[in-house]
Amino acid sequence: MGFINIDITKKYPDFLLKCSLDFNNKINGIFGPSGSGKSTILNCIAGFISPDAGNIKINDKILYKISESNFLRNDNISLNAEHRNIGYVTQKPNLFPSMNVDKNIRYGYKDDNLISVEEIIDTMNIKNLIHRYPNELSGGEAQKVSIARALARFPSVILMDEPVSELDLKSKLMVLGYLKKINESFSIPIIYVSHDISEIVSICDKVAIIEYGQIKDIKNSQSLAYFSTNDTEFENIYVINESISGNSIFINSIKINTLHKVKSTNAVILIPSTSVILSKYPVKHIDADNMFLGKVRNIKLLGSKVRVFCHIGFDIVSDISKNSFKKMNLNINDEIYVIFKSENVKISYI
Repeated sequence: MGFINIDITKKYPDFLLKCSLDFNNKINGIFGPSGSGKSTILNCIAGFISPDAGNIKINDKILYKISESNFLRNDNISLNAEHRNIGYVTQKPNLFPSMNVDKNIRYGYKDDNLISVEEIIDTMNIKNLIHRYPNELSGGEAQKVSIARALARFPSVILMDEPVSELDLKSKLMVLGYLKKINESFSIPIIYVSHDISEIVSICDKVAIIEYGQIKDIKNSQSLAYFSTNDTEFENIYVINESISGNSIFINSIKINTLHKVKSTNAVILIPSTSVILSKYPVKHIDADNMFLGKVRNIKLLGSKVRVFCHIGFDIVSDISKNSFKKMNLNINDEIYVIFKSENVKISYI
């Protein structure tokens, strides 16, 4: 049994949510299209929506337990939202506009919190923001403060409902990096909801796939990339905390050359799938300073393109044209050279 156990049913006139999940204390994802029930699950966990029946338990603490066959049993449990000790971060920061950043964070702080406010501010790197008000913050800054405010409760779990969907690329990468840092530093589990495969793959350990209110499968997040059914660009996102050297950064000890000097070992990088070139042979006289010999792990046909999953010491996805795929005659387990320019390595610092 995992750290988080959910088995609930919620009926609406035109929709039935039937959800059974068993998550660990890492970052776990819920992936599915809009209207599939992702946010409903989070709201049931938080106590904003009451399921019709089932149970919700986090770290052996029962938050909800009601039998469908007998609503009047004496052992039924349904804790109010304020007694569940859950952090919740949504698409929009929802900070108190009349309070500055420092007061927003301290608003929900508990005296028995094992993390001090100062440590939270330091972890989220927002010391320069504490005297500002919400209307003086960028989207990424406001979302960092929202996460800091959730941390101030020292919650048993943090729920994330598409927290980066309205952010620019740099802010998006930054927030994803901070979520990974929080989970590793404080061992607070996170349930991350999104319909963006790239986000889920980059930070999640396990992921539940939901369709029309039903959990269809639970996968390792890396295998979720194979689940893609549309030909939108895939973003290869990596949270980095390895060594650096000048204009280089490392993923699983593999050296990646970057356009500019790397400023910190704590960073998130993105390599667009459309900028990743594939070749069956070494390529000379090409303006690209990252070339690696790897293997083809999987292949998927997607509308106007072919998505090729490669491993070069780490997993990387390349989107190529059907014509290029046909010319190379690629097959699973083929050796392949993976090539990309340093200028295509986008970096955001944590």
